This record gives sequence, structure tokens and C-alpha cells, in this order.
Amino acid sequence: MSAGRLYYFNKKNQTKIYSLQASLQAGYGRQVRVDRGTIIAKDVIIGDYSYVNKNSSLENCAIGKYVSISQGVFISPWEHPLNYLTTHPIGYDTTFVNRGRSRVTIGNDVLISLNVIILEGVHIADGAVIGAGAVVAHDVEPYEIVAGVPAKHIHYRFEEKERLRLLKLKWWDMEEEAIKRMMETFHSH
Repeated sequence: MSAGRLYYFNKKNQTKIYSLQASLQAGYGRQVRVDRGTIIAKDVIIGDYSYVNKNSSLENCAIGKYVSISQGVFISPWEHPLNYLTTHPIGYDTTFVNRGRSRVTIGNDVLISLNVIILEGVHIADGAVIGAGAVVAHDVEPYEIVAGVPAKHIHYRFEEKERLRLLKLKWWDMEEEAIKRMMETFHSH
């Protein structure tokens, strides 16, 4: 299935950007893909082999390697200040309010499902899964599965011993060929 018209291709890193709304000032790793209609702000970093599906919006975030982001995902959308006299922008300077925003960090091998919203300052650890339609307002642990509004713990992908083994292994830092050779191990779960 085609992602649409390719607007930017980095030959060295094989980065593919199919959206005119993706900032070329953002940081893109090797073989990153950004699909059509997706907004990528200049303050975003996307790690190697990660992709962002169509019609998503990412700002003020750092994303690890091998992260799968589905369509309709909003990461660190601008939030109105609730402690001001009014929540309407008439009552404040938006550039001043935006200056103090906490960055969202997303680890490696994370799956972010359809129509998820991740609020400012949240840390999503390695191997986590965010269920469709979730609103994530709090940190997510390694290999934890969360879902709902607000997002709550469902269970872990693996038992604790296996989670610790995978965190120690850090397979996402290995060379691509070594990862491919390990695929049998991955599929044994």
C-alpha cells in the first residue's frame, strides 16, 4: 500500500516523508517514515526505523527506535493554561505559555495505537503498548499495556523476568542484521 506522494527522501538515511507538514528541521533517524497529512514540529526527534502513520500530529517530543505510531495520534498537543483568568488565548501570550512545556519522551519498541493522545511531559518506557483511543496523562512503565480515558494499566506484555532480560538486551541498539538473525527468539513468545 502506497503512503502517497513522496515529498522528501534522504538517500543516506533512507528517510521517507510523505507529508508537506513535516518539518525538515526535526531530527529523523535511519529509515524513518512519515505518512501523508502528518504534522511534525521542528522540536521533534524520531529514532531509527520508527514510523508515523497518516493524519497524526507530533510536537515537543523525543521518540526512540522501532516505534510504531498509528494514524490520528496526537503527541504533546498544546494545552490551555487552567490557572489563568481565562482559558481563551485572549488572556495570555501563547509563546510565553509554550516556553515552559515539558517534553514527551517515548522509548524504543513502543506501539501507539489508533487515535491516541499523549499529554505533555509523559514518559513512555521501552516496549510499552498504548491501546486505541487512550488519553495518556501519566508515565507508562516498560512493556506495560495501557488503555482507556484516562489510560490505565491493563497488564504487562511479558512476565517480570522476561521484561528485565529484554531491557538488559536492548535489541534496538543492535545492528539490523543481528536483529534479523534474532527474529526466531522474538517470535517464540
